[in-house]
Amino acid sequence: MKKISNVKVNVIKYCKLFYGIELKYSVVRIVTIASLVYTLTNLRTDNIAKSVEIAELKAENDNLKDNVIYNYLEFEDSPIETWSKKVIRRNGKLRFVGNYFNLSYEKQWGHYFDYDRNNLLGKDNFSLGYPNDIAWSYWRNDSLVYEILRRRKDTSNFKQIEHAKDSLGIMKYFETLKYPINRRKDTFIVGKILKYYD
Repeated sequence: MKKISNVKVNVIKYCKLFYGIELKYSVVRIVTIASLVYTLTNLRTDNIAKSVEIAELKAENDNLKDNVIYNYLEFEDSPIETWSKKVIRRNGKLRFVGNYFNLSYEKQWGHYFDYDRNNLLGKDNFSLGYPNDIAWSYWRNDSLVYEILRRRKDTSNFKQIEHAKDSLGIMKYFETLKYPINRRKDTFIVGKILKYYD
């Protein structure tokens, strides 16, 4: 009888032990699942917030593009290729970032940017696909215009001879007219192609 009662006691002890272990694991599982649900809910909320923020930024970006075209409306349908670059000065270094390009510019030089002038906005000549020597040439010319006109406080025009390859790969030389425009705290360099040389 003692052996049977000892076996019963041992079985009960083992059952309690396994039940305790199972209870601990079920608590761990519940805590894990609860933390996963909490994390996923927060991530989903963050994702929804980011989606709304992205939609707002896209709408604001479209609005800014419309405003840029409105500000340069006088150049939009001009047969003269016209562009504007914003001057950005950081840590003593100059960058000239595309701000506006009219339709004539897109038609003549679109092979560098897939004939979509919106691809030019916010990019400098180095990130547009121009060959490195041409991009450096444009940067030097824009820097020269900016520095000379800034030092003189002169808003007169500045003419230069520049070059680039056309869509057929033929090197074109052209005379550009550049001048600064100051709007609020920003400086822009507006350029126009006056004539081509053969």
